[in-house]
Amino acid sequence: MMGYMRDQGRALRDTFARREEFCAPMRDLFASHEIEQVYFIGSGTSYNAALYIAPCFERLAKVFAVAEVPTRFIDMRLATLTPERARKTLVVGISQSGTSVSTVAGVRAAREAGCLAVAVTDAMESLITREVDVAVKLTCGVELIPVETRGYVVTLLEGLLMALDAGLTSGALPCEDHGRIMGQIRELIERYDDVFDEVEAWYDANAADFVTMERGAIAAYGLNFATAVEGELKLGETFKRPVSSYEMEEMIHGPQMAFDGGTFVFLIASNEHGIDRVPLFSSFFLDNKITSNVYVIGDASAAAAIELRECDLCISEEIPALLSPLVYTLPFQVIAAKNCIAVGIDTAKRPEGKRSFAHVYSED
Repeated sequence: MMGYMRDQGRALRDTFARREEFCAPMRDLFASHEIEQVYFIGSGTSYNAALYIAPCFERLAKVFAVAEVPTRFIDMRLATLTPERARKTLVVGISQSGTSVSTVAGVRAAREAGCLAVAVTDAMESLITREVDVAVKLTCGVELIPVETRGYVVTLLEGLLMALDAGLTSGALPCEDHGRIMGQIRELIERYDDVFDEVEAWYDANAADFVTMERGAIAAYGLNFATAVEGELKLGETFKRPVSSYEMEEMIHGPQMAFDGGTFVFLIASNEHGIDRVPLFSSFFLDNKITSNVYVIGDASAAAAIELRECDLCISEEIPALLSPLVYTLPFQVIAAKNCIAVGIDTAKRPEGKRSFAHVYSED
């Protein structure tokens, strides 16, 4: 797991260099079809990535976009589509392996309903590619372990780059804004390995506490709600401790009543609307002695707005809000991987005797 995580900087730089491979097909779709709404569907890590990609398309391409799990898309969303609306609907199924049962079913149902269907996958000969109008390459490469990390951050970057390209093509995004954001991406991915080192050093400084975690809660706002949900998944599927994710404001509408000294609370302080609320949440848990295990995750802009403690993570340079999910997923990946190493959990192996039916590898 750590090997794939340490390879993420290289993978992001490679994805950026190869962006025409996946931007061109999406650009052609937006140029040749009247697309009024986009549904991004996927399961697990792919769904969590969609939670980030959908608002990127809304902000940058000015098109209505929603992230949905495939079963809810089939059961709820398709029912709202008349034939006319279906013709103007793009459904993007994200599946790194191309074998997710529910995502394959989702794009198949979308196409049968008259929608335009696209698959974003690393496996261009997989089952999902036979069920769509267009297959788009996910440039993450195969991860030969059950836990996906590199695939997640690459999916985030691909989605962002496709949204930027769609916005530029449609005229919704001014050229100067497109150029500015592309420059920010270049700068971040060039120093991504250094950022990873900062995160790992933070973990090492707090490792003795992190391995005692009995349960966790991750709260965020804006684009990093996706990060909170992905963090919940990573810690749960690896370290085997119950973790919950929250839109930050919702965490104090009942869930906090179950917190105690064994609860580790992580507050993602991204430089978006809502950062001014982070100190209130941190103080609530600390001042009321609910738990002392409270960690704020932020950057230089967070340090300027919040009085950070020694145990908090402060990335030394400012991370643009739009790009921050690429960075703020790292702490949860590192905690998951290194906690497992500390307690002897092998993340490269699936649990013995447990056969998953989430994926299908043939049509038989």
